[in-house]
Amino acid sequence: MAGAFQRLADTGRRAIEISIDGDAVQVLEGDTLLTAILLHHDHLRLSDIGEEPRAGFCLMGACQDCWISESNGKRLRACTTYVRAGLAIVTGRPNQPVAETATRQAAASEPVETPTQSDALPAEGNAP
Repeated sequence: MAGAFQRLADTGRRAIEISIDGDAVQVLEGDTLLTAILLHHDHLRLSDIGEEPRAGFCLMGACQDCWISESNGKRLRACTTYVRAGLAIVTGRPNQPVAETATRQAAASEPVETPTQSDALPAEGNAP
């Protein structure tokens, strides 16, 4: 499948291998997951509330539109997470056995805590 992105420059970095939905792909050290996925696929993930493809929105970690998962169920923001050799990513595409396996693994494991805006606020009476 042709990717939504095409690398035009900055090609001198070391190549590493990651897995996207069970497919081994070559990416460059220093790529974000968003870049790596969109170099190989036409979208990042499917919408949480429909079948529409999503490709990220703000590209800087603020909008929450780029959440994907490692194969073990750990959630990651694709736009602010850098690739590392051996990483196995699940984008949640339908009819992918890897995605189904990751979903079952995530359901069986501890819930992943994600920070909320209230986590950043000082407790009442503890303001500086």
